Amino acid sequence: MKPQIRPSMAILLYLLAIIVIAFSFFFNTLLSLHTKWTQWDEAYSHGYPLFLIALYYCCAQLVSAKQQWRGHLAYSLVSIIPAVIWAYGEATQLQVLQQIALPMAIFTLALPLVGMKIGLRIIPVFLLMSLAIPVWDVVNPILRALTTEAATFLVRLVGITAYIDGFSFTLPYGTVVIAGGCSGLAFFMMALSLSGINAFYRRLTLKYAVLSIALLVTLSVVGNWLRVTALIMIAYYSKMQHSLVYEHGSFGWWIFAGIFFLYLWLIRNYAEQPAKAASAQEVSHLKNARPVWALTLAVVFMAALPIYMVVQSAKATQAQPTNSMTNNYDDQIWLPNYSGFDAQAHTSLMLANTQWQASQLLYTTQEQGKELVSSDNRMATENAKLIHDVITAEGNKLNLDVIQTGNRSRIVVWAYKLGSQLKTSAFSAKHAQFIEVLRGNPSAELVYLTKTCQQARCEAEKQMLQANLAQWVTVF
Repeated sequence: MKPQIRPSMAILLYLLAIIVIAFSFFFNTLLSLHTKWTQWDEAYSHGYPLFLIALYYCCAQLVSAKQQWRGHLAYSLVSIIPAVIWAYGEATQLQVLQQIALPMAIFTLALPLVGMKIGLRIIPVFLLMSLAIPVWDVVNPILRALTTEAATFLVRLVGITAYIDGFSFTLPYGTVVIAGGCSGLAFFMMALSLSGINAFYRRLTLKYAVLSIALLVTLSVVGNWLRVTALIMIAYYSKMQHSLVYEHGSFGWWIFAGIFFLYLWLIRNYAEQPAKAASAQEVSHLKNARPVWALTLAVVFMAALPIYMVVQSAKATQAQPTNSMTNNYDDQIWLPNYSGFDAQAHTSLMLANTQWQASQLLYTTQEQGKELVSSDNRMATENAKLIHDVITAEGNKLNLDVIQTGNRSRIVVWAYKLGSQLKTSAFSAKHAQFIEVLRGNPSAELVYLTKTCQQARCEAEKQMLQANLAQWVTVF
């Protein structure tokens, strides 16, 4: 008789595998989620309970008293997918990719235990789990715009005197601004989470589950419109004196609580599915268990790439990078609006008897908040006008920016340098960075050539560059 393992033991092994993977490789990812999940009254404050509830439903779906599993060794390879996604996010400081990889990792550890047929049943659980991952901020501008449009319509409908400019409602006694936190994202996320949990708890049919989720989401969005409009009316009639004008965090949640009870009453008659017992054929199919080997292989495949990256990083840490330039620039040094670099070098380059500044900003190591390619790192400050172009020199594409500040202009030719590759866009630079990290070279550079211009659009300097292509491109 072949050895068998009961589902209860397999569940314990599954949870143990999750703990080992999470705390060995996803620890920093867990910390980033912990920071989001403990910001009370924010959009992801439901993260901890939702994640635990989803994990419970996952285990409940996987195990039954009558079922015994056999391992699906081929599905162990699927665990490589979240490992690659996590590694890409780790190497490129794209934290959201690391966070997305976490629920994917939990799913791919379950798949080799039960196979694709049963695995497909638990996909909705991981969709529910994804509501705790901070990827939903992309809908915040949409919700904010909708809230502003609705509030504008309602304010005009009730006849309140207000000058409306964008997100600002200027009243005779002060100004009310619909900030990003007033978009209703927190209520939107809570509506998705609670309606999803309710669908699982009541085993709603697919039709009624979709209707249930759409109903609560719609009610929460409309409720936020009414909340914002009510606050504007309170500010108007109280002449900005009412306490709710300045402290209205709990006000929205009281409205949401009322909406949620209305939702429960509206869906009270939604049809539920009876619990489905496993068929004899399905039970037979799940005999002769091999989940220990299948799960072990999945853990090994998932851990291989992160371990490789740790080894490569250790090698790179021992090697001290050196600057390819020497500091011999004796004029005032110009720096772009970049931060977090570990070293800098500046040298003089003469083109047509004119001095240019050739520079290198070196990032020996990178981490979240200290990376080369970032939305915070820009060539110029926000109040400067920037004319952007891309040029080709000796087979390499380079960015060419003309920065206009007041009555002064500056030309900057620049690129991201990863290993021996020059990249002009953030996306291509991030991808090249991932490849270089795998090669054991985590350092990255910003290289640029610059000088002040005689004219506003730097036409003379552009011609000078074109006439001396062979000379100046070597600096990169």
